[in-house]
Amino acid sequence: MSPGWRLSFASNLGHYSVSSSEGVLVKLVNRNNLSDALVLVVDDDEDIRSLISYIFEYSGCRVLTATTGDSALLLTEQYEPDLIVLDLMLPDFSGFEVVKCIRTSSVVEVNLTPVIMLSAAPQIQNADTWQADSTIEYLGKPFKPAVLLARAAAIVTGIDTRVRTNV
Repeated sequence: MSPGWRLSFASNLGHYSVSSSEGVLVKLVNRNNLSDALVLVVDDDEDIRSLISYIFEYSGCRVLTATTGDSALLLTEQYEPDLIVLDLMLPDFSGFEVVKCIRTSSVVEVNLTPVIMLSAAPQIQNADTWQADSTIEYLGKPFKPAVLLARAAAIVTGIDTRVRTNV
């Protein structure tokens, strides 16, 4: 894409856009070793799954995608991703159930996988579940792509690169 570009679309959960100005953030996030990370994106909404995949691919990550909790669990065991971006509401399992299965895996590299849980349900943000597990981040929908990348970098690298916004 050329300078001054903007990728934008609307879904039933809100309006999403990524612009060239956020490319600066992508480069900053990459300096914190997020590039080349393997990210599993799990969402049954094709538009949101595609957008999240694009965001991570543009930042240099390798991306796997899944549309169900069951396929997410299979891919997690098989590929041991560095990060899982997981929708809370999936057709077969809730995001909570998927995380519970991951945390009880006999493979240490799998049960410690960091997760960013996405949800359009604002009350989930303060649930005790998020307080108990430091490898789970919550991000509400709609989200800013720059914030998603910053949280991903923070959780994967342990370096806080969060974007401070007035949203």
